[in-house]
Amino acid sequence: MCPALERIVLKCLKREAAARHATAGAVADDLARWLDGAPPLRPRRLFLAGVTCLTAALAVPAALLLSGRPRRPDASPTAPLPPTGEMLIGSRGPPAAFRWAAGQEHSSTWQDRRDGAFVLQAAALALLELRPTPPSPSFRFHAEVRHDSAPRGEVGLYLAYRLGEQGGLPAHAFYRLAFADKEEGKLDLGPGLWTNFLRRERAGLDRPVGAPARPPRFRQFGLDITAGEIKVLWETVSVLTMSLDELGTLFRGGGGFPALTREALVSGSVGLYVYAGRASYRRVELKTTTR
Repeated sequence: MCPALERIVLKCLKREAAARHATAGAVADDLARWLDGAPPLRPRRLFLAGVTCLTAALAVPAALLLSGRPRRPDASPTAPLPPTGEMLIGSRGPPAAFRWAAGQEHSSTWQDRRDGAFVLQAAALALLELRPTPPSPSFRFHAEVRHDSAPRGEVGLYLAYRLGEQGGLPAHAFYRLAFADKEEGKLDLGPGLWTNFLRRERAGLDRPVGAPARPPRFRQFGLDITAGEIKVLWETVSVLTMSLDELGTLFRGGGGFPALTREALVSGSVGLYVYAGRASYRRVELKTTTR
């Protein structure tokens, strides 16, 4: 155990109540500061029953073993979303605000203490909404993403999300632009459906993305959407260009899957997509285009 983390654990075990953390939340604050490389806060002069602090101390190594990182506090689900056309996630740190569209119960987020990137980890499907709708009918949605859990899982972006119902259960329908940094990896644009902890997909449009990066590195990719077409880019190179009419013919919907229409693209939410893995995000951009 590193010295900084050891000091946090030992503080939880102090005999004098005034020398311990005042609350479990204070333990979480110190863990968050440890992740960011900052020193722990000074002890507060408040009292707490020893059993609560001991439980928090024992939870520290358990959390590290289970997830690799302590869970960081998430943004408020009621926080206002950012204004039109801006960098939703910068070079460092989390988004200014976000909402969970799906998967909060089995997912966690934090800031990578090595490079400051925003990390999203999920045991199954996670959809993290960054904006409820695109800023205009013509927009670009780009990001730099590192597939940290490669080759396990799939990571990327989602758009055209809507929440519906199937058999009396919530049904999350969306389109994903995702990849897995592994042998014969592919960048895939296609529909997804998540209901009652079951993931369903239909064949999408995929393009090879070359050899995997070892160790994993950030990949640049995204979508440029205009009034008449969708262009998919990988490492600044266009790998797919199709008209919306062609895509609408391929992805007609049905069976709970969303149809890929102009209305769906401009009315559904957009955000981060992770399935059964972990990804780091930076420079996530959503902006209006002039075409």
